[in-house]
Amino acid sequence: MHNLYTSNYTIALWNPSIGRTFTLPRPGVTFETHGGFEALLGFGFDSSTQDYKVVRIVRLLEYDEIEIEVEVFSLNAGSWRRITMVAPQYNIVERGSQAFVNGSVHWIATRGDGNGNGDENLIQVLDLEGQGRFRELELPVGLRSESPMFLTVCGYKELTIAVFKRRYLGESESEIWVMEEYGNADSWVRLLTIGMYDGGLPRALGFRGNGEILFELAGGEIVSGDPESFEVTELGLWGEAGYSFVGSFTETLDLLDRTSGFS
Repeated sequence: MHNLYTSNYTIALWNPSIGRTFTLPRPGVTFETHGGFEALLGFGFDSSTQDYKVVRIVRLLEYDEIEIEVEVFSLNAGSWRRITMVAPQYNIVERGSQAFVNGSVHWIATRGDGNGNGDENLIQVLDLEGQGRFRELELPVGLRSESPMFLTVCGYKELTIAVFKRRYLGESESEIWVMEEYGNADSWVRLLTIGMYDGGLPRALGFRGNGEILFELAGGEIVSGDPESFEVTELGLWGEAGYSFVGSFTETLDLLDRTSGFS
């Protein structure tokens, strides 16, 4: 992953099913070519070409206004391709949040000048098929003016998306919103309001296949919660408080026939 202080551009694809790791070639946008920047990654599968793709969105820091560069790595081609010309110039603050749903990668983004002037949150979407097309999904009205640093997008039941609103300092509740009909902004519903539990406010990490929600408690313990019965199940899992992450995984033999870039 990127390291702001050592200019490390190592990005790797890991397939735990076969225990192989593929290291991507150096991307085109670097500190040497563009100066200081912040970067985030997205990952997904292009079913039209049976190709895994990595998306890299870079915000250049040496400009007064938002300047975005976007490049996509194709595993089939083994190279990066710049698509900056079709990318909207929106700020994406939450670098650890993305959702791959319906053939597209989703991020929380902010439309505006990045300085709080007319800023409005939205979900930026990149369709991975073909040349790649950007589009937008609206957030619930109550989340459009929230600080984007406290919003996280994730997949929900494989067909649509959800957004976690984390608490501000001093708040006693957080929220989970679900888009019941993918693409329909009028179908957002608040699935759950989360209050204090076990001495702190649980941090929602993602959904399990059975619809339960994985939460990180204040001490780092990860538990499973039923959004309907409110029952909490201990899983015997612990992480470093504030750093736990949940992602989806599908078994595959992809990368098995790759002959270069492995470690």
